[in-house]
Amino acid sequence: AGTLLLHAEQGLGDTLQFVRFAQLAAVRCGTVLLQCQPQIAGILRSVRGLSRVIARGEPLPAFDAHLPLMSLPRIFRTTLDRIPWDGPYVHAAPRRVAAWRGMLAPQARLHVGLVWAGRPDYWDDRKRSISLDMLAPLAAPGIAFYNLQWGGEAAAQAAAPPAGMRMVDFGDRIRDFSETAALVRCLDVVIAVDTAMSHLAGAMGARTWVLLPQAPEWRWLLEREDSPWYPATRLFRQDVDGDWSGPIRRIAAALAGLKS
Repeated sequence: AGTLLLHAEQGLGDTLQFVRFAQLAAVRCGTVLLQCQPQIAGILRSVRGLSRVIARGEPLPAFDAHLPLMSLPRIFRTTLDRIPWDGPYVHAAPRRVAAWRGMLAPQARLHVGLVWAGRPDYWDDRKRSISLDMLAPLAAPGIAFYNLQWGGEAAAQAAAPPAGMRMVDFGDRIRDFSETAALVRCLDVVIAVDTAMSHLAGAMGARTWVLLPQAPEWRWLLEREDSPWYPATRLFRQDVDGDWSGPIRRIAAALAGLKS
């Protein structure tokens, strides 16, 4: 009983990954509140178990206890074989999905979302971010690629995609994570480096392919192509530190398999 306030204390991806534990907390508490980053407050209101989502900076309601969001795995004694998943836990609004579906590129046999860079101010960004030109091997007839990259120099690269790559850039139409989630629901696959977008698509149960450095963050583990956190996610790792050619080549082959 009582009201528990969960507060997101780390990055956007961390919040999207660990908000799944709110459903378990709701079994023990009468009311579960979440304070999180403003960018994802809207889409997290779709998460079951949360009575209310408060964006940072907004006044907090009364609560009886509080806890950092990423302390929940320890409290619930989480192990690799006990990661909670009973299906997608982040959901796009159906009306938004319907609107985006009507804007997909006509005649394309495959609709693919792309994210090639993270925040440049992240301390280890050089290990995860690439340029759009490096994804040139993915281009093929019949595939429409959708720019899911937000802001800055990286997003501007979508204006001049590699030769043969059909790029659809909705620009300012994608105003927040709720709009992004609705577009993701319409796509066949999302291909992303290790950013919040890989967690959003994973939490939605969307087919997601993540490009990873040879020594990735702890959450992606080692020497496996799947993720126990996201059943619909497939991992494409560097064979050699700093060399993206191998995983990009394997993704190109996987795309050809989807298209056939």
